[in-house]
Amino acid sequence: MEKKNIFLIESNDFTRKVVESDLIKAGYNVISVANHEEAKSKINDVDFEVIITELPHKDFGQTIEVIRKFKRENSEVKVIVATNYDSITQAVAALREGAHDYVVKPFNLDELKLVVENALEMNTLKAAACDAFHDELTNIYSINYFDEALKIELNRSQRYPSNFSVLYIDIDNFKHLIETYGKEVCDNVLKMLGEIIVMATRKTDCVCRYGPDEFAIILPETKKDGAFILGTRLLSLVRQETFSGLSHRNELTISIGLTMFPEDSKDKDGLIKKMHEALEEAKKLGKNRIVFF
Repeated sequence: MEKKNIFLIESNDFTRKVVESDLIKAGYNVISVANHEEAKSKINDVDFEVIITELPHKDFGQTIEVIRKFKRENSEVKVIVATNYDSITQAVAALREGAHDYVVKPFNLDELKLVVENALEMNTLKAAACDAFHDELTNIYSINYFDEALKIELNRSQRYPSNFSVLYIDIDNFKHLIETYGKEVCDNVLKMLGEIIVMATRKTDCVCRYGPDEFAIILPETKKDGAFILGTRLLSLVRQETFSGLSHRNELTISIGLTMFPEDSKDKDGLIKKMHEALEEAKKLGKNRIVFF
C-alpha cells in the first residue's frame, strides 16, 4: 500500500522529532518544519494528504493565512491544528476557515494518529464519491456518504466537549408537485434546491441528498442557535426563489428538523431518530418552518 504524505509544522524541536518519529513508525511519510515561513517554501515539494500545524497565540493570523493557502492549492488536503486548551476558540475559528479537525497539546500520540486516520478516511470517502457516495441528479453527496460522515463527526466531537448540529430538510407537498408538473420539472427543482443549500453553507459543512425529496446537512462546531439561523435563512431563500418550471414564486416550500449533539443524543441512531421527529413535528405544525426540541 502506498504511504500517505504528512506535513508537520511544530516549533518545539523535541516535540517535532517525537511526533515525526511516531508517525513514521505508523507507516506515513513525514516532512516537518519549525514554522510557517518554512512551510510556505516547502509545501509545494510534495503532494500532502494531511497537514498538522500548531496554532500559536501570537501567529494566529499567519496560521489562518497558511490554512487558506493550503486549501487553495489543494482543496482536498486535510488540515489538523494543534492548540492548547486555552485556545480552543481559535481552533474553532480555524475549522471555519477550512481546517478539518484539531488536537490539544501536549500531544497524545494515539489520539493524534486516530485524528490522522479519520482525516484520511474522509479523503477516501470523497475519492469514492463518484459512485456509492455521490448523487448523480443533484451532484452532491448521497445518504451513504451522510452515514459515514456522521460517524466521523461523532468520533471527532466525542474527543472533546464539542457540539455539532444536523438539519434535515424535506420539500413540502412534493408528490403534488410531481403530479402537477411531472418528473423532469421536479428533477430540475431538486437540482436547484441542492445548489441553494450548498451556496448557503460553509466549506466545512456536509450537504447530502438524504432521500427522493430530502436533504441533510452536518454542521460541525455548531450549536442549535447557529443551525437555526441557517435553517431560517434556507426557508427564506427557498420562498424567494423562482424555480424553473413552476408557475409562480412561493409555490415551493421546505420543512426542516434540527437536532444537536450531544444535547439531543450522543449516538448516531439517536440523532437520526431526533431529526426525523423534529421534521415530523414541522409538518404537523403546518410545514414551511424549522423545528427543534
